[in-house]
Amino acid sequence: MLSVVANRMVREAKGSLLVRLDGDIVVHTENWASELCRVFKSGPPRLGVVGPLQLLPGGSVHSTGDWVLHPRGYHHLNQGAMPDQITRAIEVDHVMGCFYCFRREVWDEIGEFDETILRGQTVDFGLRARLHDWRTFFIPTISFTHTHCERKPRDNVADSEQGKARSESRFFEKWGFNRLAPDLDVVADKYAGTPLLWNARIFGAALDWPPISQGPRDLKSTQWQTYASDETIRSGIDACVDFVDGLAQTHSPRQSVLQFACGAGLLPHLLAKRGIASIGVDPDPELIRLAQQVTSGEDYPGESPRYVVQDDRRRIPLPDRSVDTVLLLNVLEWHANPVGLLEEVQRVLQAGGLLAIVTSERPRPADEDSDLRHRYREHELLGQLHNMNHFEMISPPDAGSGTLRLLVRSRSDGSVSEVKNLKQRRPASVSTSASMMQT
Repeated sequence: MLSVVANRMVREAKGSLLVRLDGDIVVHTENWASELCRVFKSGPPRLGVVGPLQLLPGGSVHSTGDWVLHPRGYHHLNQGAMPDQITRAIEVDHVMGCFYCFRREVWDEIGEFDETILRGQTVDFGLRARLHDWRTFFIPTISFTHTHCERKPRDNVADSEQGKARSESRFFEKWGFNRLAPDLDVVADKYAGTPLLWNARIFGAALDWPPISQGPRDLKSTQWQTYASDETIRSGIDACVDFVDGLAQTHSPRQSVLQFACGAGLLPHLLAKRGIASIGVDPDPELIRLAQQVTSGEDYPGESPRYVVQDDRRRIPLPDRSVDTVLLLNVLEWHANPVGLLEEVQRVLQAGGLLAIVTSERPRPADEDSDLRHRYREHELLGQLHNMNHFEMISPPDAGSGTLRLLVRSRSDGSVSEVKNLKQRRPASVSTSASMMQT
């Protein structure tokens, strides 16, 4: 196994700086070992792990290091960017194991690579190093091409579905969170006060999402006004209502709909006008008050819309299995803990219930530190849903004009998600129902 071999090589090595290299990489930087020594010598205190710029055979960036504890879950930074866009070192959670550079002192202090983890050993090693206050950096001054995408299938346990599941199960048992789709609230609680929560952008005030605006509101500052005055906005919202109304005929005959982060409650009102039982949840009590006020005198063919304040940001204030459809419209990219929210969605959905997602798509491969949102690329969102193993795809995702739209069904049996089959391909066509889902 890889960890067994890596540990043996470390024990036999003589140097104070160690580099683990896969056999299918080509290093482009001359005198890269000297450059690596310079980086470790001139780097910040407790610099323990370093990873160079990883390219794909076509020349684009595969990774400039990885985020593990992030709202989008485990993913490669700047994947798909061009090398000339990458100009600075970045402190990260993890660097790729195929060209993994570390101080022997780290290994001596935290212990060996975990030989019970068949895949993801360096993630485990790097997080243990962080717990001991060692730092990890990506550096752009060394680059290499990794040809792993050209490998033929390998007959080994680690690459099998059973082997991957075994590794993920062992990681969860050891750390208490999903390596690929961590619930950040769980991480924050379990590792409070430790260096694992080093990233203030993730574990600082952002976890207080969503911010509650202070002071009174009026309808002129809400979507009710734009719906009344802007034909484009009105037509997009009406298309969303048509889409949800149509779900009852094709997927969910019972039809009770929850909109999370409903604002002043326009969409639940419009759904109730169609005779659909609807619930709006929002953390802002002033907006919920407005929603209740403006709809209190309305007549509806069925139940009036219900509006509820989310007074605990970690919990949707509804009973288990209480709704058939959940709408997350432009929510995930702002939410500090999408996995935690999706866990709650799974809890309140009926078995086989529907989740409709609309979220902003990141327009460029490069990550932008200045963007307050954590906008997804299509494969990142599908990967997060797949790795949670709670949902299966109903229709291929619709991507375009800066927006991702998709419809998934809640799983009740915990079996392997069908999202996996869509992670690496774009659909040849977009389903009519998905393309209608607008905000």
